[in-house]
Amino acid sequence: MSPFQRRVGTQTPSLLNKIKAIAVAKPLTCEGFCDIVGAMKVRTLRTPEMEAKYQAMKDSGVMSHECRLCEEDISMTFTYWRLIPNRFPYNKVFEPCDMLIPIRHTAELNEEEKAEFEEIKKSYINSHYRYIMEATHSTKSIPQHYHVHLVEIKEEEK
Repeated sequence: MSPFQRRVGTQTPSLLNKIKAIAVAKPLTCEGFCDIVGAMKVRTLRTPEMEAKYQAMKDSGVMSHECRLCEEDISMTFTYWRLIPNRFPYNKVFEPCDMLIPIRHTAELNEEEKAEFEEIKKSYINSHYRYIMEATHSTKSIPQHYHVHLVEIKEEEK
């Protein structure tokens, strides 16, 4: 039995309930997502339609020669950061699913960006989202531009 199954149990009926259970057990981190995906044999947290759109975009090769994050519409701007919608959200389980990215195109944050990120977490993010997700470098689809996902677990559909 995996650590996820010990925490959540094997009888939880839905993906959303399993994610809610693990989010209560520990902060929703990359490790938490690995637990969810690994224990449930889930390939993606996107709906089949959204995953198909995402794969089509990746297969087009557009991500290899331009930064999709730099081109996205901006929802809000801070001094060193901007909030953008996630064009390919993890919409099977999260709503909303936005991204916070540094304005500067970079994979590594400088001290000013780090300091403002901490302030944004305390102020804006804390009052608008429940979780901040960051993929490991090896699993990021756009590793050349630092970004985190800001999410709220979606309500169970009736």
